[in-house]
Amino acid sequence: MYKEYEFIIEKDKRKERLDLYLTRCLKGASRSQIKRLIEEEKVSVNEKPAKPSHQVSSGEKIKVLYPLPVLPKALPENLPIEIIYQDKHLLLVNKPAGMIVHPSSDTFSGTLVNALLYHIKDLSGINGVLRPGIVHRLDKGTTGIVIVSKDDKTHRSLSYQFAARKMHKVYWALVWGRFRTKEEKIESYLKRGKKDIRKMVVDPEGKLSVTYYKIIDEFSFLSFVEVKPLTGRTHQIRAQFSSIGHPIFGDLLYGGRNKRLGNLNKSKHDFAVKLLGMIERQALHARELGFFHPETGEFNTFTAPLPEDMQNLLDFLREND
Repeated sequence: MYKEYEFIIEKDKRKERLDLYLTRCLKGASRSQIKRLIEEEKVSVNEKPAKPSHQVSSGEKIKVLYPLPVLPKALPENLPIEIIYQDKHLLLVNKPAGMIVHPSSDTFSGTLVNALLYHIKDLSGINGVLRPGIVHRLDKGTTGIVIVSKDDKTHRSLSYQFAARKMHKVYWALVWGRFRTKEEKIESYLKRGKKDIRKMVVDPEGKLSVTYYKIIDEFSFLSFVEVKPLTGRTHQIRAQFSSIGHPIFGDLLYGGRNKRLGNLNKSKHDFAVKLLGMIERQALHARELGFFHPETGEFNTFTAPLPEDMQNLLDFLREND
């Protein structure tokens, strides 16, 4: 498939090679791509084929048939998934650590979508061929509940509930440090970082992000917390807890791994190293999800048990800290 572009050379335009001119006009296109299009007669000047060396001049009309990118289609894969609940409209999956929710430009297999396509007959198509059924997502290293829609009507309803903050979301996390208060709100503005585009940073020009937390249990240098994000920004929980000096335990990207060891004495340092050896990711789990069922209107709440690595970590802390 092609998209047609049309350019009319402005008045008093100095002469310039056709291939150079189009390389400037078509963002993302290389000069070699433009040359190939010209050679394939996908470029015309005043309705006639032209050469790459043609000198464009005032008043000329240039047409380009530019090929649209062909998106890869996610393929079914027989991967195990834990389904918490399922009906003819939606399902909830307990996503394991290490599984990406949907394919991307550099990951085409091994995702939750690949598994869903194998196990589930119908999925909503609103998000296209790479994200069928996907209403929201969790980071690769975060475990817990993901809701999936089977039809477009259900998808729109669930998306609205996320956007309107009608979803009840609860996470469990193990974070560095102890808190002065048992319950608190974190309110900040988040945007993508300039130095490291993988990270979200606090910035007054960012989007408002609100998270509530409550202490469940405390240890000598760690806290087990219940987290309720009101908004749903990228990396919201990870970025906000890091910003207040309590990064998620094991979170390499946000300073929750080896960077914290220098603040501990030798005995605590050695104990922390042992704990870090028990988990290879951020200790963050999407524990609970509540929503109004799009078909019945009833409010339903579902929970996912802690994954083995986080449960083992907590058990070890409670026995040995």
